[in-house]
Amino acid sequence: AMELPLPKTGPMGRNRAYLMNARGELPPFKIVAPRGQNYLVKLVEVGTEAHSLRAFVRAGETADFFVPPGLYRMRIASGRAWYGDEVRFGPKTSYAQMDEILVFRIEGDDLLGHEVQLAQMRGGNLSKHVISANDF
Repeated sequence: AMELPLPKTGPMGRNRAYLMNARGELPPFKIVAPRGQNYLVKLVEVGTEAHSLRAFVRAGETADFFVPPGLYRMRIASGRAWYGDEVRFGPKTSYAQMDEILVFRIEGDDLLGHEVQLAQMRGGNLSKHVISANDF
């Protein structure tokens, strides 16, 4: 496959405008990517496996979204060069799923979301396990 230009940081797919512009209506979700790796991130609804968010985050960039209330698992694919949706970052793509379930909720006037830093950090509070490309 031929290398393609990296997608812009932000949501991908049909809910793009809504997930970016729902400020004040939905819980926030911030993703911070370390330098050196690009990420394709999915939030998958617990129970239904429905994909609620699909986003690209370029290396060293931060993305802000808004997520409907619910319970989600976060899956990530990472790599340097982008080859498109079918092969993502090519044969060197790393796939993982975060072990923790992310809860997004609204309590009264409070929108309770998450900020996730994808860099490995000493004392970090997210653990992950490797998954296959098919499980992504």
